[in-house]
Amino acid sequence: MLLTYLLSTDQKIIANSEIVCQDEKLDIVDEYGRAINIALKNGKVEYSRREYNQSNGELSFHEEFVWEKDKGLVSHGSAYRVEADILYLSGIEQI
Repeated sequence: MLLTYLLSTDQKIIANSEIVCQDEKLDIVDEYGRAINIALKNGKVEYSRREYNQSNGELSFHEEFVWEKDKGLVSHGSAYRVEADILYLSGIEQI
């Protein structure tokens, strides 16, 4: 009920959403300075997001998702700074 109240119109949903999967290639930098890339390659949709430190321009966080047709999410990775806290999952399968 709270979500329905807070996101009561399509415009509110779109304004508070993030695209994570689509067929067209997309390269944008959002209002927070995050670089977002979405590409369709060999039947896989690849999504990545990178955040840079505003004071020195160094990479502070990145994450990646890969979806494969008829399989769903097949890999995910994320890391802070220069891979200080790192997580990569691959070979994701539905059991």
